[in-house]
Amino acid sequence: MADQDVIKGSLVPKNADNEQAFQPRGAAARMLTVLKALGSGGPYTAQDLMQRTGLDRSGVHRAVAALIAAGFARYQLGHRQIILTNSALASFRSARAASADIERAVETVRGVIQGKRIHVDLAVLSGSGEIAIAETSDPDAGGIDYQGFMEIDLAAVLLSAIPPEEAVRHIAAASSENEDMRTLRAGFVQRVRKAGSDKYLWDDVERALCVPLHPEDGSALAIRLRPGSGGARDSRFFVSLIAEMHQKAPELFPNLG
Repeated sequence: MADQDVIKGSLVPKNADNEQAFQPRGAAARMLTVLKALGSGGPYTAQDLMQRTGLDRSGVHRAVAALIAAGFARYQLGHRQIILTNSALASFRSARAASADIERAVETVRGVIQGKRIHVDLAVLSGSGEIAIAETSDPDAGGIDYQGFMEIDLAAVLLSAIPPEEAVRHIAAASSENEDMRTLRAGFVQRVRKAGSDKYLWDDVERALCVPLHPEDGSALAIRLRPGSGGARDSRFFVSLIAEMHQKAPELFPNLG
């Protein structure tokens, strides 16, 4: 399965010949022009959007402010780069999980990690077994494909959050890819079971904590916390952050205490 990176994926075909062929006039035209640019990829800074749209700085900032107010755009988690909201992404392609749950998770996480040197990834699992990074604070984060499916704790945590028969089906599909995947199957199944019983997985090598969330629609949504430029963190530090998130959104984030 090809990498699925919602943040970086191309949503609208680019046309280099006519991308800046006109100067949009009026607030609505400016907003649609910036919306189209955001839909072609991103995340983008205001400077990036000026270059892609031909608008001046004032025009870009007004358009972005209008898109944010309308719920179509926001600033990327932990950055000053602008992206489409997941509800807007859902209008371009089928949603990987309930967009409202992802947006609520992002706003909760944003308030907790502000000023802390860590990276956060939110991943979702579709009914067809497609795993995607729905949001990340790390611009270099990639998607997840079956080549590394059974070596990623996020995959195990996501599968722990769905009915066992569905998890078995996804594991069978992943392990049928090649012989190497089949040799990893037993260990991966154990990780899925551990995630289901403990409600989290801790990777002592990567110093990363993966936790399943509880979306209202019952879809699979998980969060991964890992060190950023600030160096290694221990599991207690990340568990304390999840506890803060639980206090802010108890219906979505689990209580690991």
